[in-house]
Amino acid sequence: RDAMLTVIAACSLAWTPGSPVACATVRPARSRSLLLCAPAAQMSERNVAADVEGAVVPTAPPPTEDGLSQRAINRKMAKASDSETVLRLLTEDVLGCDPKAENCELVQELDASHAVNVATALHRLAVINKRQRAGRDALLRDSRFQNLVGAVVDHAADFNARAVADVLWSFATLQHWPPTLLTPVLTSVSVQLEADSFEAQHLSTMVWALAKLECKPVRLLEQMEAQAVPRLAAMNTQNCANLLWGFAKLNYKPSVLLPELSATLRAPGALEKAKPVEVADLMFALGLSSSPGKDTDLVSALAACAAPGGALADYTSRQVVILIWAVAKINAAESLPEGLLDGWVSAVRTAHEATPLLAHDARNLERAL
Repeated sequence: RDAMLTVIAACSLAWTPGSPVACATVRPARSRSLLLCAPAAQMSERNVAADVEGAVVPTAPPPTEDGLSQRAINRKMAKASDSETVLRLLTEDVLGCDPKAENCELVQELDASHAVNVATALHRLAVINKRQRAGRDALLRDSRFQNLVGAVVDHAADFNARAVADVLWSFATLQHWPPTLLTPVLTSVSVQLEADSFEAQHLSTMVWALAKLECKPVRLLEQMEAQAVPRLAAMNTQNCANLLWGFAKLNYKPSVLLPELSATLRAPGALEKAKPVEVADLMFALGLSSSPGKDTDLVSALAACAAPGGALADYTSRQVVILIWAVAKINAAESLPEGLLDGWVSAVRTAHEATPLLAHDARNLERAL
């Protein structure tokens, strides 16, 4: 590329609905993108997005001074079943700290070739702790994890496209996003977008992660949308669901992407194996992003996945409430087969008798009906 260009602003993550969003001036970086800040959508429903577990793929594996290669370190980390093992490998084999030292200081001159190990360590820690609240809280307090965050800040520019996507996924999964990460990580995203290096899954992973982190870099989202369109054929239903769900939660309307994504999902057999969480996420996204009377063909195709007497039994009451809410929100009831909506209401009623709906689900259902 030519001369390095400047990323002027980045999103602050401390905003709340209705409050102004702080922007920070950042140092120059190799990017043509202007990172704008805007508030994310306020949702009345708490939706559960499908998990995305991208794996970091090592690049060239030169040996370390003690002969242990990047690839060997990654293999050890991938097999680790607890945070302590990952942190020990990170401390001793990647950061070069003395494990006997009372306070392990981060080595300042970490070899750039080990950036992939930094990304792998973070990803593995997120996988291990994503459903362990106590373990996650303990991890975030660990000084060795703080060293890892520092390594991400210092070496974000050395990450390849897949590592960038996995780093975002990891912090979103851990629900940890210190302000120091904002500029280096989003700059790396911008650089990889400029190079057109991301694969289809990377784009959906990043949009999902940004939504979970409540971070809305508008110019980057525009680039992600544009690059997702020619990659739709490589996306599975989960990728499509996470992509549209993330855009919707960020209150970003993908007007170019949506018609193409709709056609992809309505192709014969495309939704044949769609999971309830994917259908619910897609319907939820349409409820937020679409306009009344629009996208009814896609709504009908998604609704057919939850037909009474068929797969509807696999849906939770919350997921069925989301389907009903979305249909009402975009005024798509007339596009549904006769009796389908009644079947959903009956299923929710039966589930409610066994286990009462949560208050906000009950309110959403009442408003929809």
